[in-house]
Amino acid sequence: FSFLPFLFFSSFPLLCFGVRVTMRSLLLVVALVVAVHATGCPFGYGKGGPSSVPNEPLHPQHEVSTEEVPDYEEVAADINAILNQSQPFWPADDSPTGPNYGPFFIRLAWHCSGSYRKSDGRGGCDGGNMRFNPIRSWDDNTNLDKALRLLEPIKDK
Repeated sequence: FSFLPFLFFSSFPLLCFGVRVTMRSLLLVVALVVAVHATGCPFGYGKGGPSSVPNEPLHPQHEVSTEEVPDYEEVAADINAILNQSQPFWPADDSPTGPNYGPFFIRLAWHCSGSYRKSDGRGGCDGGNMRFNPIRSWDDNTNLDKALRLLEPIKDK
């Protein structure tokens, strides 16, 4: 590695992608890389790792009372009942066993969870934000309002 100082210092100022690179700008880039590495990734958990994330609820104001907890077995049975019943406003996908909304509901769950922000715990499926703009009007969420419409009778129940 004794040739590295020769490569860097013999040809200053360098041309890199058509931009003149000076010793000062190179040292600035190196300093920034070292600083980011020393403080942890700004997009991850930082130095603490997952154990440094607090365990308290992200949104304590949205705690569900125990009086209104739905019977999840009944909800699952209702979803299974509509999975294979094609509706005229949005026909179900054809499968060897008949019509099926399974892939459509998987897409709904994927896009709903994809709006979650780890940085502040907002977004995601909590609160049914897919029903409202701007998330509802995103191009990626086209026709997911039909999946919500299919599930609406279960929600109303």
